[in-house]
Amino acid sequence: KQPNVTFEMQVLDEAGKPVVSKPFKGEFKEADPKTPGLMAFAPVPLDLNRTGKFKIVLKATDNIAKKSTEQALDLTVMGDK
Repeated sequence: KQPNVTFEMQVLDEAGKPVVSKPFKGEFKEADPKTPGLMAFAPVPLDLNRTGKFKIVLKATDNIAKKSTEQALDLTVMGDK
């Protein structure tokens, strides 16, 4: 079977509160039926317009197996010096 994976990305501030009201969402899907196994993914631009410490939480869900996994990344945004 072809993969059927959805993902979401949530950006949290230092207090653990979401920076935007809705997480970014997307999916991995077959790029072209003529090339099975080739997958397409469109990255989501991340514009943080203030300095501070953030946590980026990525969640991927395998829609066939009905399983999810999460990973978090700490990110520090510094201003110009």
